Amino acid sequence: MRQMQMTFKRGLEAFDKGDYEIALKFWMPIAEEGYPEAQYNVGLMYCNGEGVPQDYNIAYEWFILAAEQENVKARYNLGLMYDKGHGISQNYQSSIEWYTIAAEQGNSDAQNNLGRIYCEGRGVAQDYETAFEWFNAAAQKGNCDSQTNLGIFYYRGHGVQQDYKTAREWFTLAAEQEVAQAQHNLGVIYKHGKGVPKDYKIAHEWFMLAAEQGHSAAQYELGLNYAIRKGILRGYIYQYSIKIGLRLVSLPLKLLGAILKKLTP
Repeated sequence: MRQMQMTFKRGLEAFDKGDYEIALKFWMPIAEEGYPEAQYNVGLMYCNGEGVPQDYNIAYEWFILAAEQENVKARYNLGLMYDKGHGISQNYQSSIEWYTIAAEQGNSDAQNNLGRIYCEGRGVAQDYETAFEWFNAAAQKGNCDSQTNLGIFYYRGHGVQQDYKTAREWFTLAAEQEVAQAQHNLGVIYKHGKGVPKDYKIAHEWFMLAAEQGHSAAQYELGLNYAIRKGILRGYIYQYSIKIGLRLVSLPLKLLGAILKKLTP
């Protein structure tokens, strides 16, 4: 076992350097001997096409072997493969089964994905309360996607009593981890004064952070702010966008800026 651990470590060192073929040479023999962490990593390489041609079928086989030895990441990835239909037929029931096994082992990504499944009602009846429980479990572990989702639940009152203050707290935790959606949502909270005094300066700062990551709704908010500062009426912008056949809300910031430049006296 100690020799396998040393071999696995050498494979990790090679992988971290980008030497995928060398990493595979270290991992494949011990994976074939039944070392679960190596089985998972070999599966992941085939799943992502790192050092080998991408092959979901081979990845699935390695994930199954690792999952049978209680490797939680392999179990999560099996759930993901069934969820997305990668290399196998999409099957939400099988996805839920593998996610649940991994989630009960404490995997926050599996917990978050279960929350999304129950929120959207994919393969199960829509259940906000169950979704909230899974999002909360993952958020408590620091999962930034679940922190964002939990903030949305508190903001909208899904599965829990509406609470803008708590929503803001969860959004802030996720935003500090550079989640663009959470940054945008904080901008909305400060713009409209949801649980806080209206503060357009703070709203602008959060919109800017989200927009810099390509968040289209935040880019729109910045474009709208620019238009207002230039004295351009919102209705005139929409009228112009309709005239040229564009939906302004979906425009990238650069294109929006070009339109606004035309409109500016």
